[in-house]
Amino acid sequence: RVVAFMGQQPACRIPVSSKDSAETMATQWDELKIAIERPDAALIFHLHNHYALITGWRELAVPAKAGGERRQILTARTGQVQAHWLDWSGDHTTVSQGKGVVRKSVRTTLRTWKGHKIMLVEKVAFVSKKDKPDPVLKSIVEHLHKVSEAVEREEAVMEEDGLIEEEGGDDPAPGSDEEPES
Repeated sequence: RVVAFMGQQPACRIPVSSKDSAETMATQWDELKIAIERPDAALIFHLHNHYALITGWRELAVPAKAGGERRQILTARTGQVQAHWLDWSGDHTTVSQGKGVVRKSVRTTLRTWKGHKIMLVEKVAFVSKKDKPDPVLKSIVEHLHKVSEAVEREEAVMEEDGLIEEEGGDDPAPGSDEEPES
């Protein structure tokens, strides 16, 4: 199922407005992080003439005079390689080849046009026409849950044994050792 997750339209699960309070923006950010981490869902960001997956998030400590914290999502500004960290709020200008380029934040992009939004694609169990779960599908879903739990248990054992490292939501962009633009 695909639903309008975040955007300026009231039909979105999480509406975004220029009048949002700091508390509302913090709640929106928390909901976005939860959605990014869902194993049964994916987020698609519709930005300027482009659709891109959102594959990660991070929070960076910055000097207090610069706000004290920088929140970003990992997506693709162009193309389909998730290599761009976009700020959640606070537009900024970067200079490239002698020209200033305004980099709009996720919140600004969502408020620019009602068509810009973040869509949530989530797995749901199908039901028969009689609103009763299909027994075959139900057994498949139950089996997948058992397999998923077994994989999680195996990964936990491997982490304890030091065979793999725990994944984090604040890992840098794949293939990038650089700090984000300021």
